Formats: sequence, structure tokens, C-alpha cells
Amino acid sequence: MVKALTGIKSIKDFSLKEKRVFLRLDLNVPMRDGKITDDTRIQAALPTIKYALEQGAHLVIASHLGRPKGPEDRETMSLEPVAQALNQQLGLEVILVDDPRSDAPKALLGGLKDKQVIMLENLRFDSDETKNGEGLAHEISKYVDIYINDAFGASHRAHSSVVKLPSLVEQRGVGFLMEKELSVLGQLLEPPAKPFVTILGGAKVSDKIGV
Repeated sequence: MVKALTGIKSIKDFSLKEKRVFLRLDLNVPMRDGKITDDTRIQAALPTIKYALEQGAHLVIASHLGRPKGPEDRETMSLEPVAQALNQQLGLEVILVDDPRSDAPKALLGGLKDKQVIMLENLRFDSDETKNGEGLAHEISKYVDIYINDAFGASHRAHSSVVKLPSLVEQRGVGFLMEKELSVLGQLLEPPAKPFVTILGGAKVSDKIGV
């Protein structure tokens, strides 16, 4: 095992059948006029989603989208277009739940049918998410058996769904995308074969200069 993965469980290490699995993804896709302009992050999440469903998991998908500042952003930063995209990609009914703190997720999980998954609305609509607050994490933990983080692009942030929630769930691990990213990065730290080339990209170049 690559050192970067030492002590970290994979989704493959759990028995998922009839378990309530919380899958934290990075579905922060670029949007224009309510339409997704690049679905790369959705495509990257599909292998983990498909595996969990094939194993019989009752799936709760969660992500953030953008940086909402208040109620005025609920329409433009809703995950509804992402839910529709997953519906088309997977042939599933994606049930979008507006409030992750409500009784709705737990009630829906109790009667979830084949080819149905739950998606929580944009986690950043809840102020606890960006504050790493315990309230949101505590409420979600009530209906979660297994926590899986496959949101590599969001895992550097001390947010409630990334840090606080897994601390409240005994069974926790990573999905296929996170496993792949950690494995590749680990090979560059162990040390890497030389010579090698590093290519950095992304809109926020200032974040990468230090690296």
C-alpha cells in the first residue's frame, strides 16, 4: 500500500448492503444560466456511486456548489441541475432533499427503492458547513451508517461535511477518486523516480504558486 493510504479504509473494505452510506462528493461544477458547462467532476464521481449501488447501499449524496452568500443564491446555486445530470447518467431517480437537518432523509431512506438515491441540497446553504459546525454534522450522523469521502477537491477545507461529520461516524473511508489521487500523490512523495514533470492548473493560480 502507498504510504499516503496507510490507515485509510477504502469503500471496498465495507459491507455496503442495506447500509445507509453518506457519499461526500465534489460536484461543484461550472454553471451558466442554470446549465452545466463542464461535467468532468460528475464523470469522476460515477465509479464510486455505481459501486455503492451495485453493493446494495442506500445512498445519500452530498456536495457544495459555489459560494452562496444568502437566500438570494438558493435558486442560482441549487444542485438541482446536478441531480438531473446524475438522473440521466445513471438512469436513477435522484431525490433532492432541501434541508439535510430535517426528518426527510431518514424517512426516505427507510423506504428507498431500487434505482433511487437521495441527494442533499447544496451543503453551503447551511451556515454550519463552512464553519465546521457540529449541529449540521450531528443531524446528518443520525441517518448515516458509513461515511465515504470522495471529494478530493474539497478535502483541504475544514468544513462540517469533511471534518466534523466523519468524526461522528465510526465506519468511514474514501471512494475511488480519493484513493486514486492519494495514491498518485503518495508516489511523488516516497520519493519519485527522476526526472519528472509537474503540471499545475486551475483558475486560482495563486493557491498553487506556494506548492
